[in-house]
Amino acid sequence: LQGNLTQSAFILSSGAVHVFNNEIRFRGKLELDHVDNKIAISPHCSIEGEIALTEVKLSDFSQEFLDAVKANGTLTSTININGTVSNPIVNGSLKIKNGLVQLDKHKSPLENLETVLVFSDSTMNINNFSGLYEGKPFTLSGSISETDWSSFSPDLALSINGLQAVTISGYYKPEDLDIMLIADKFDVSFAEVVPAIMNAEGFLNASVHMRGSPSNPQLRGWLKASNLEVLPQNISVPLSKCNLDIVATDERMDLNTFNCMFGEGSIKSSGYVAYGNGAINDIAFHLNAENIELKEPKKYQVKIDTCTLDYSQRKNGYLIDGSIVMGKTKYLEDVQISKVLASINKPKIFRKPSQVMMQTKLQIRITESKDIWVDNNLARIQLKADLSVIGTLAQPNLTGRLEITDGYIVYLDRKFEITRGLLDFTDPHVINPILDIQAEADIKNYQEPDADPYHIIFAITGPADKAKISLQSSPVLDEANILSLLTFGTAREQIFSQSPDKYNTSLKDILLERAEQYSSQKISGFVAGQISNIFDLDDVSIEGNLFNFGDSWGPQLVASKQLSKRMKVTYSTRIGYLNEQSIQLDYKLTDHFYLQGQADQEGNEGIDLLYRVNFK
Repeated sequence: LQGNLTQSAFILSSGAVHVFNNEIRFRGKLELDHVDNKIAISPHCSIEGEIALTEVKLSDFSQEFLDAVKANGTLTSTININGTVSNPIVNGSLKIKNGLVQLDKHKSPLENLETVLVFSDSTMNINNFSGLYEGKPFTLSGSISETDWSSFSPDLALSINGLQAVTISGYYKPEDLDIMLIADKFDVSFAEVVPAIMNAEGFLNASVHMRGSPSNPQLRGWLKASNLEVLPQNISVPLSKCNLDIVATDERMDLNTFNCMFGEGSIKSSGYVAYGNGAINDIAFHLNAENIELKEPKKYQVKIDTCTLDYSQRKNGYLIDGSIVMGKTKYLEDVQISKVLASINKPKIFRKPSQVMMQTKLQIRITESKDIWVDNNLARIQLKADLSVIGTLAQPNLTGRLEITDGYIVYLDRKFEITRGLLDFTDPHVINPILDIQAEADIKNYQEPDADPYHIIFAITGPADKAKISLQSSPVLDEANILSLLTFGTAREQIFSQSPDKYNTSLKDILLERAEQYSSQKISGFVAGQISNIFDLDDVSIEGNLFNFGDSWGPQLVASKQLSKRMKVTYSTRIGYLNEQSIQLDYKLTDHFYLQGQADQEGNEGIDLLYRVNFK
């Protein structure tokens, strides 16, 4: 950088910045003002300068600054700036050669971009803006003029496949506007550049005239489309065979027709909104949907048999009123304790809802919905819903009852059959149901195989945020012994009453017995850690796929103990197959050399000399 600072101006005679082997050159002059005998920069200070770039590689900048955007090609530009700080006048040009822009890796890029923009006398002239999108050539031409950077006059035309598809003309001022938009067989696949749309097919026609003021615009015109297909972001099912017919006058907009297929289902809507003086005077929309299904493997399956909703204006706001009948709906995602705890501890980001959301009340009934399921690692239960969604869009709430009609909940591999299950939503301010859930199971003590099983009753009662959990048994045990029976298959006293010479035998028996019983259930790392702590083991883990016993290598329970600094013993058994057991002894000779001996239940044994290298 080379420059000079005086009492009246800052003069940059020359400057250059090198970014990724690309050079950006600039020079300029900024007039300085004086306020209270101090140097200052005011809006009326004059400026003049020049910025020049020559064949800058767009890929270098996109890789460094725009993670999700892919860009190629070269940029050459010379921009001259004159005028004042508050009203700069820009002259110059900008050229892109052999360009490519891809805003999303899941979408097609704009290719073969050739751009020539010329800035002159407060007008940007588009001498050339052409390229390819999904093999379709397009050209944007025209100009945009500005006044004081607050008023704009566009005169643009977009052509696709050599035919003019969209024109925009008119002006926009802070106090006045007059914009005309015409679309003639516009290919909606070009709308895919919008992040919210993943895929689109079909054509759209429109003629819209907007005038009045920005605070109170008046619309006249129409928009029509037929046989559209659109895939919104984050939805796996496209909207297909869509038909749309909208007509607008100065004071009213009518949705005459909106209908489309949603997979095997359908959605239909119609209505109107009346407006004037910058406010909504009346609004009424009706929506009807049938056989709507959404699913994501291993997470959820949602089926809506019928849905009828009405959106209307009320004295103090708006109302969404209607009814929904759910079809077979399932929540399938397994619950992982670590993720739940992480979610609880994660700071919450609250966004202030819009005024419309706070003013829109809800009154939506969910009835005749008897086929709702939770089917994951914690439960398989069927629910019957007789609920209403109340509150507002900003703070929705539930009232009514969820009834568990069938199923069981799981503790490790223990299945508790639901004998009573009610969730009553009575709090008008927050979602905090009153719980009344009871489940029962018969559990045998493996050390008393001839005795009758214990009948365990598990109950949850009270408000969800202050729920009381109780365990009862017959014959009677206290809750600590019931938990021990559920977890280890034996009472707590029978585990810890062993004499020292019998401790290891008891531990082995307990682990083997429970390993066999675990063979049909997935064991969480949390439980394995608890077993390890209780029995003073260095590690207890469950390895392999506990649900796929067809593999040659099935699920295994592995328990290990470090006997000394050099010696470690590991016991493993294939879960569900007590005749497949092995003992492994590791002896550390040096930091890298180990002796490893193994023996299995059939008497096979061997010894190896191992050399281990740890990679970090």
